[in-house]
Amino acid sequence: MADEKSIFKYLICSKCGYKKRDPSGKGEGLCIHDQSALYLSENWWVRVTHKGKTTNRPVSPRKRDAQDYLASCKVALLKGDLLPGEEKDITWEDAKSNTERWWQDAVTRKEIKQSTADYYKWQIVALDAFFSEKSLLMISKGDVLDYQTFRSKMDIASETINHETKALKRIYAMHVARTSSEDAPKLCMKAQDIGRVALLPKSGQKVRFLTKEEIKMLLEASTTPAVRMAALIGLNTALRKSNILSLTWQQVRLSKRLISLPASEMKNNEPHIVDIPEHLVPILKEWRGSNKLSKVLFPDDEKCNSFRTEWEKTIEACGFHDVTFHTLRHTFASQFLMNGGDLSTLSEMLGHSSIQITKDIYGHLSRDHKRKAVDQFAASFLEGLG
Repeated sequence: MADEKSIFKYLICSKCGYKKRDPSGKGEGLCIHDQSALYLSENWWVRVTHKGKTTNRPVSPRKRDAQDYLASCKVALLKGDLLPGEEKDITWEDAKSNTERWWQDAVTRKEIKQSTADYYKWQIVALDAFFSEKSLLMISKGDVLDYQTFRSKMDIASETINHETKALKRIYAMHVARTSSEDAPKLCMKAQDIGRVALLPKSGQKVRFLTKEEIKMLLEASTTPAVRMAALIGLNTALRKSNILSLTWQQVRLSKRLISLPASEMKNNEPHIVDIPEHLVPILKEWRGSNKLSKVLFPDDEKCNSFRTEWEKTIEACGFHDVTFHTLRHTFASQFLMNGGDLSTLSEMLGHSSIQITKDIYGHLSRDHKRKAVDQFAASFLEGLG
């Protein structure tokens, strides 16, 4: 690992940067390029070879400090420990395993839902094929940009690629949160570098929502009462499918026309209250009457699998090729804005963490409504006055 030349100073050319090692620490010399005088570095350096890789590290102006550092390196190598000042790298497999375990722990603590943890894990599957041969310290900002390009060439939507990029940033953030800049300076710097990777511009694809005629068709084609009931709740409250299928009657307060969702069931990790439209109350009362012994709205033990199958049958019967259950949430939001609602109120109703999210998704509908409102106002009040 070391010989008599493992501790040295550098002789350096101030003009071109040429340098050579000087074990004596007192030498003189001339640059091989222009014969100008070389100056001596202030610090003593230590040369160490570990796992086939040789590194030179500046230690101190005192030679004794360099000798002590070299002795510490020898002891560390004999014990199989990290070298003094060396930072342990994290393989992709270990990083993936750590992150998935931390997400599962968060589910146990009820900080996130199981569906959220599963969604995060699914994003890692896409990242896995590209980064599996690297470690966290090896991945560069350029690698992430290459990944975005790679996925784009596969005709993957930019929104999906952005979710995957955020998942990668989340992996770094979770590892950094469990260490310090003193213990893992390289990892912290790497996390900052990866965190600066820009997301791709949104595809600009318009939000798909149902018309009144399509809503009627959907409800009439529902293959089971559960599908029809869940669709009605989705259309009237904008709740996500996962929220609806896990609803308990304790959460549904019909007398106050409210549905309460705990923070653990919300993406923004905040409790959410949803208003129940008046016309939906008697429908829910009838539904509760048909399931008197159940504490949940949808008591089927295999409701997730059976519901998915029946929903797909319903969509197929309607002849829809671009409709998912989430389309019902878009329908609620779109119809709300097109009928005079405002973005601020809608953002609260949807449980978005910020109004900017609502603007990004539905802002164009709000602008269209405002434009029509101005045209109607001008036609009825200002026409002929110009």
